[in-house]
Amino acid sequence: MNQQMVTAACNKTKFQVAVIGQSVSSHTKKNIASLVRRYCPSAKILELHQVHQARTIEDADAWLEVPVDVPAELAERVAQLAGEETNQGKA
Repeated sequence: MNQQMVTAACNKTKFQVAVIGQSVSSHTKKNIASLVRRYCPSAKILELHQVHQARTIEDADAWLEVPVDVPAELAERVAQLAGEETNQGKA
């Protein structure tokens, strides 16, 4: 995913959670996170990373260690992050 694609996604759709996958390089993860923060400031960031890899995005809202195949817990974690924003808006 390149800068133009991330920017277009942010301009086209308002989303609550950006999931940055474990198969993306550290450099690309940082670039995507920066663009999401800039163009989709209300979106939370969930960084997926493999067990043997360190977290890359220091200011992510959440992290999830995953195997090569994405686990079922992913959907639950995304729903939790999206729900936090919804619940905070009601306070």
